[in-house]
Amino acid sequence: MLLRHPNVADAAVIPMKDELAGEVPVAFIVRSSDSDVTEDELKKYISKQVI
Repeated sequence: MLLRHPNVADAAVIPMKDELAGEVPVAFIVRSSDSDVTEDELKKYISKQVI
């Protein structure tokens, strides 16, 4: 899903332990060259993709 964003060159999502949820996803992003996409912009993008 993250790799579909035009300003993301590469991405990996791994689980991280969380006391309340058990596990939560954590994303590591490599921006495309000359991209200034922000964390907030990517969060908004993902929130529109997830049901």
